Amino acid sequence: MYSDECSRHGVCSTNPSIAAFCEVLRVIISTSAYYINKLDTQGYDCEDMKLNIISSIPNLSLNIEYPNDTIMDIIMCHLNDLINLKTEYSKYCKQKGIKPIYKSFPLKFRDDMKLSDILIQGQKLVRSSYTVLTDVERLNFELIRILIKSACSSILCMYDYGYKNSDYLNKILYYILSKPTKNSIYDLSNLIADIWSKNVDLEENIFGCISENNVLTTGEIGKALLVSGSNLVELKNVLEALPSTNIYTNGDLLLAHSFEYFRNKANLKGHFSKGRGNYDFSVFPGAIYLTNYAEQSLENLVRGAIFTKIKYVPKGVKHVNSYDELFSAVQKSKGFIKNIEDSAVSVGYNFSKLCRIVESLSKYDYIIICDVINNDEKFCLKLKDKFDNSIIFGLSNSSNFKYSVNVSSVAHIKRIVDEFLKFVPANKIIFFTSRCNYEMISYLIYLSKNKMNNIYLSSCAPSVLNPVVKNNFMKLFKIKEN
Repeated sequence: MYSDECSRHGVCSTNPSIAAFCEVLRVIISTSAYYINKLDTQGYDCEDMKLNIISSIPNLSLNIEYPNDTIMDIIMCHLNDLINLKTEYSKYCKQKGIKPIYKSFPLKFRDDMKLSDILIQGQKLVRSSYTVLTDVERLNFELIRILIKSACSSILCMYDYGYKNSDYLNKILYYILSKPTKNSIYDLSNLIADIWSKNVDLEENIFGCISENNVLTTGEIGKALLVSGSNLVELKNVLEALPSTNIYTNGDLLLAHSFEYFRNKANLKGHFSKGRGNYDFSVFPGAIYLTNYAEQSLENLVRGAIFTKIKYVPKGVKHVNSYDELFSAVQKSKGFIKNIEDSAVSVGYNFSKLCRIVESLSKYDYIIICDVINNDEKFCLKLKDKFDNSIIFGLSNSSNFKYSVNVSSVAHIKRIVDEFLKFVPANKIIFFTSRCNYEMISYLIYLSKNKMNNIYLSSCAPSVLNPVVKNNFMKLFKIKEN
């Protein structure tokens, strides 16, 4: 055990086994990236290899708990990829008469090795990272990992939308292999912001213009399927594959209801659950389908009949190979036996209307942009009292704010804030969020780089930022706490 180290560095609140697994996987993936880069510089077609790396990185999450057999499968799959890459590199060097330059690999594997033996090595690597690195190096290391995860998720989204860009893949490979610095962190936050802007444009090209819409939070009599996550393309696929099934969204998929394509789908009945964060799926009387889970803390969600088509399945979730299997699961569920009446929730925005509102608010000395939930609204009102001649613009439903839109996507938050920055200097905008995930951390760094001086962040889950790293992060980028 390493209770002294974890108390000192704030890692006790994360599961040591999950942290060890993530470290083992990180080492294997980064070593694979090294050999991909070596082959790429010699003219090999490495596009699929790079995309495989990009697809693997979002699995490096302290939020996800897998069964032991699945953990072993993930490790061995990536290890085999690494072995094949190293072998291919060795062959190339032999053919060309070049002396190979191999990357040191701190893990040892045997054919008879148990998972516990592998994870012990991972735990040692985790411990050593807290003793070998300085506080600044540790912070840079943690932040670049967070930004790389955010970038990879955004690139995968972009590829889902049918837009491929090999330059983005090459840049991620570069950041994986480079020593992280504050400048590289800033540069990567800029890259992520560019990808978000591209994805927002692609969304409207595929799903139609975004607009404000009132979404029912009711339940209609009949068999039901709840789709959770943030993957709009997968939601579209499910809606088209199960046209006779009553389908409801959950979590970040609330934003789907603001796009023309989804508003016109008769089998998309509404949104189940109004808030953000963890959700007890056991109260939903139908089947649940996860489109992705990188940002969800599944220990609080795994209740009920939960399914996914994702290759590696976390604990409590069942894998389905086809939408026919998913439909069968829906038919076996209880469904709504009566109509559930509830109020509607507003989501989305009309961009032309938003631009007019933003321009009209530029007369104020300060714009307070609040991305908040629950009691954090009170803090925004305190900020209004603190800054003279200020106005609040909310990014979630709130009866306390005269001006607000409801968006669950950091990419769309960036689009909205960018519009304010056309009329208001960055030092006159106060940005507060109670959302702490990889995307938001990336965005706060981006705002800090672009001279926004008044940034406030509420609490963070230790699985996203452990307390010590969070404190150093906020000091380095001059982010304030509510």
